[in-house]
Amino acid sequence: MRKSWAANTLKEAIEQARYDVYDLATEMETAFEGTPEGLQRSWIGLARENDAVDLSTAHDFLANCDVPAEAEGIQIQWLEMRPGKNGKIFRPARRDNIVNCLAICDLRLGEIDQTDRIARIREDLKVSISLLKGLSFPGMGTKRAA
Repeated sequence: MRKSWAANTLKEAIEQARYDVYDLATEMETAFEGTPEGLQRSWIGLARENDAVDLSTAHDFLANCDVPAEAEGIQIQWLEMRPGKNGKIFRPARRDNIVNCLAICDLRLGEIDQTDRIARIREDLKVSISLLKGLSFPGMGTKRAA
């Protein structure tokens, strides 16, 4: 995989991140449901279920991020991983792309006049980032720590 710069408006970046989080949440729910019943209560099954729940929760927080008109057009840039020659980008890299985007959104929102609304959006972004950073994507290219 290779890195490149991505750019968008603040409003569009948050909306795209919300859609990407929803896609990851759906994939993790499907992965959990596809886990054999006997393994659903194993560490892999429980971690998949927890990741799906955390992704859904992050999506809910991002859905609350209604960017005010004065901040909608703010341009942002962030570094993200792009698919490799095989056309694939793995879940952890997709998550990292979302985290990088949201972190820049939070940073840029911190540069404008702080209203209660902006403060709430920033807090929702921080909660989402924290939830996303805690994901493990077990059994999907990662190994259990010894």
